[in-house]
Amino acid sequence: MPRFLWVCLGGAAGTGARYLMSGWVLQRLGGSFPYGTLSVNVLGSFIDGVLMQVALTTEFLSPTLRLALTTGRES
Repeated sequence: MPRFLWVCLGGAAGTGARYLMSGWVLQRLGGSFPYGTLSVNVLGSFIDGVLMQVALTTEFLSPTLRLALTTGRES
């Protein structure tokens, strides 16, 4: 059950971050192209790649934290 709660917490934080970043990019670049979605997906994929590399090559992130940070991504 604790892993489930961590995944839910990570999902909620990720959803909020995606919403805020997408809105910020939309204000800056306009709505003629979905730049917000593109930027959220590119940045999110990069961050996921870095997190997974760190998690799999070191013991810096526990398996539960890795699961909470990377499960449920929309990309």
